[in-house]
Amino acid sequence: WVAMLAAMAGIGMVSPLLPIYVRDTLHGPAIGVALSFSGLALAQLIASPFVGRLGDLVGTKPFIVAGFFIYMVGAIGYVFAPTWHFVVLFRILSGFGAAGIFPMALAYIGRMAPTGREGAFMGVFGIAQMLGFGLGPLFGGGVRDALGPNAAFTAMALLLGGTGLATLLL
Repeated sequence: WVAMLAAMAGIGMVSPLLPIYVRDTLHGPAIGVALSFSGLALAQLIASPFVGRLGDLVGTKPFIVAGFFIYMVGAIGYVFAPTWHFVVLFRILSGFGAAGIFPMALAYIGRMAPTGREGAFMGVFGIAQMLGFGLGPLFGGGVRDALGPNAAFTAMALLLGGTGLATLLL
């Protein structure tokens, strides 16, 4: 639940900021703005079915942990991206990380749920998704306004890396 909350907060923290960053700071074209927003979803769409199959064979936890660390590297990349092209590249990398987190977290919850209570478990799990996606933009926007976009990207990286470490150790 906490891992999903953090993952969704991470997406929420930068999703509204990246298009503005690409357009205003890196002077990217409209297609760069669009790709900076949708690159994550496109990569996740491609990778999720494969990750899901591998997770069934290997187990969910390694993919969740690796997903958080890959996603963290993508967030760090935003800080150092010299052009909008690199932001899009790191956004796509983040999507591959997300493909390790989201399907595996859902599978994990599905396995934990007792027979006949799957809906209730998924309902509570859905709260983490919506809460993270709702709080992420507030936190990311506040950090950006107070300290700049790189601070928001850094905060996202710390959140994701910390959650990945906690998932690994717990």
